[in-house]
Amino acid sequence: MAERLAWEQAVDEALGVDLDLNLEELDQAAVRHYLLDLGFTSDEAVRAWMRRERVGETDLMYRAIRHQRWLKVCQDRWGHLLANQYLKRKEELDSLRWSCLYLDEYDMLFELYMRVKEDEIEMAELLSQFPQAEGSDRCGFFGPMPLSAVPEALKDRLKSSPVGELIKPFQMDQGWAFAKVEDKTSTMLDDKTRRLLLLELGEQNLVLKRNR
Repeated sequence: MAERLAWEQAVDEALGVDLDLNLEELDQAAVRHYLLDLGFTSDEAVRAWMRRERVGETDLMYRAIRHQRWLKVCQDRWGHLLANQYLKRKEELDSLRWSCLYLDEYDMLFELYMRVKEDEIEMAELLSQFPQAEGSDRCGFFGPMPLSAVPEALKDRLKSSPVGELIKPFQMDQGWAFAKVEDKTSTMLDDKTRRLLLLELGEQNLVLKRNR
């Protein structure tokens, strides 16, 4: 809570001493953008948060105005850095889903790889036959998650592999594995991503200012 209050104070200082928030300046999309930028994706989650934090409708609107103003400050002051920030963060923001089978024995793994490759069996059916797949971080279906969160042994292979194409058996840890990218989602510089990156730039600059 103390850290949150310190952050809000830093934002208020950047916005100016006289906030004088006026509901008439509230853009129709401002509340929705504010809630999306907080990470809410459902009305139920918003209502639970408002009850927990004791946030009323009027307070919510004032927070949205403040957020809208702060975004404008971020755009005005650091918007010229947006393209570089996007390129720097794109890999971390892109997400993918993949499947992977890991075994200790190469010969058995290669035989199963060929069965999937020749369409003799689907990956989902194959994985269901291996009890170790459940709860394992090496066997099963994974994601969606940002590429930055993918295990290092898989990251480069998944990054360069087309969706749906099997990745040839490779050594992983003390055994062998093959994998398949099920789906890839490339982050575009849309309105939501722009707001995210502008807020990141604003936070980075406020942190630098506070640490001087």
